[in-house]
Amino acid sequence: MTEDKLDDREKLDELLLHEPSDMRPLLKKILTSITPTQRENEAIQNIVIELTESCQKLASEDNIPLVDIVHVGSSSRGTHLRGDTDVDLFLRFQCQSKKEIKSFLERIAKRLEEVLYVRVTWKYSENPYLHFSMTKDNITFFIDIVGTVYIKDPTDLPWALTFGGMARTPFHSWYLSRKLNSQLKASVRLFKYWLKLKKCYGTGGITGFLSELLIIHFQSFMKCLEFLAKNTLDGFYLDLERHHASISELKKKFPHDCCVIVDPIDPNRNVAAGIQGFYSRFVMMRLQQEARKSILNPREDLQREVNAKAGWIKIHADFQKKPNNEDEQFLIMARIARMITAQLDNRGFSLQDVLIDAKSSNLFLKFTANHVPYFKRRGPPLDKPEEVKKFKEKNHDTFEQDGRIWARVKNTPPDVITWLKINSQNVQKILPVRLTIHVNR
Repeated sequence: MTEDKLDDREKLDELLLHEPSDMRPLLKKILTSITPTQRENEAIQNIVIELTESCQKLASEDNIPLVDIVHVGSSSRGTHLRGDTDVDLFLRFQCQSKKEIKSFLERIAKRLEEVLYVRVTWKYSENPYLHFSMTKDNITFFIDIVGTVYIKDPTDLPWALTFGGMARTPFHSWYLSRKLNSQLKASVRLFKYWLKLKKCYGTGGITGFLSELLIIHFQSFMKCLEFLAKNTLDGFYLDLERHHASISELKKKFPHDCCVIVDPIDPNRNVAAGIQGFYSRFVMMRLQQEARKSILNPREDLQREVNAKAGWIKIHADFQKKPNNEDEQFLIMARIARMITAQLDNRGFSLQDVLIDAKSSNLFLKFTANHVPYFKRRGPPLDKPEEVKKFKEKNHDTFEQDGRIWARVKNTPPDVITWLKINSQNVQKILPVRLTIHVNR
């Protein structure tokens, strides 16, 4: 077998038997292009073995109470895409505090730099973690090493979560490994690839864990897509392990969440909690629109990438203080998008879509129109004559519509760019960031 040939221990045709027969040729072509090669898979396995042995040896030499090392993430269960060389390792310690975990990681980080000749940087999420890169056989791997407390099973999660939410992750990985057969892993790959093309994947959208849970539920990539084309995720409730007795119980448990997907190993957590904010509203609309297009015209739209083309407004964020990690930067940029567009709808500038590229510190806005000479000002109902009279005195160009009085008001200025620049100045008074704005041509 040549080094760039797919790992064909199971033929792709067999992996697609659960998908519609008329779609299999196209899906096979896509799956062929996104499935990692045997060389990639072997290289990942080798790097995991090397890092595991190194960390175990260093911990033993320094008397660090390391219980085990768990390879997690998509590469651990064969749902990663070709070219994805992220490797996530969880070091689980016998400990009693977050301070101990950080101390153990500091010692391991120092030794890894000495032994592997890597440059380790600290990043922060729910737990502090180590990040570095390694190059082996001309493949560069991006390594995250997370420290957390050791527990035997999810029944101890309430205590473990006091050390940070990442205590769940190893159990997530084991759960998915049990639930995903080879066919469903192929469906996960197709779904992740599609989500990434449509800019619906990751923070603020469908995470890797969430995408795998949806495939387990629908049992097919195309069935999942068909559901998304017909339904929004608003009002969607999923409890794979039936931790709760009914949807009404879920509504009581998560009263503020319009979409609930219960964490299979933690009944107190909604995996979909991250797709219900300002930015996610646009992701969910795009998710349905793109699913409909892909179902109606799969040959063209299934692999068409969503990009901010002509007419989109690009805003570059120059941070005075770099955020701790990409997720934090993403959330700040979503906040910027919300702040600078908050009042524009009242001026007739209706926000149609938002894209955020945290890596390049760019966000993109798409309005139904970038130039609006006049906008409608909403007045009181017609059955309140005194209020209608006052409204007419303040606004000259008025008209009646839908049982109330309205005014046609001149927009000053009439272009959205000027308004965004004005609003960005207000943002820069609150956040340590400099924004530059221009229209994509």
